[in-house]
Amino acid sequence: LGFPFFFLSVTEFAVQVPKDNKCPLLAIDCCTDWSTLSSGLDCKQLLEAVKEKFSGNGMRFELSNDPGRYLCAYSYYISLRHNRHRSLFVHVPEFDEYCTKEFIANIIKQIIHKSMLQVLALREKRSTNSDDKEQQQQPKQAASGQ
Repeated sequence: LGFPFFFLSVTEFAVQVPKDNKCPLLAIDCCTDWSTLSSGLDCKQLLEAVKEKFSGNGMRFELSNDPGRYLCAYSYYISLRHNRHRSLFVHVPEFDEYCTKEFIANIIKQIIHKSMLQVLALREKRSTNSDDKEQQQQPKQAASGQ
């Protein structure tokens, strides 16, 4: 699942193919290496939190560098391009008697909860850094005004 969620039918996707069948890799800012897109979330931390909470249920959890092909990869790509610090992709297995919708829903809720804590922590860190920069600039401005 990517954040935000994208739901397209096969016919919609076929009509909305990128120019020359290639995803554009345009830099949004000058300070980011756009040759590789990856989630800004700490996926290892998310994995450990999920393992800790759901490890006794016979489910295997692991990190992957492959979101799949076709719609999955494209949705994840678009999410990363929009905001890599709020993008995550989760492969969901097929449901069966052990891997129920309810069980998977609880896992996804845990992933979303832990992801949101990371997003909020990053926002707080940026806010604090911004406040620090403003405070550093105020004495300089006051000294130059005398």
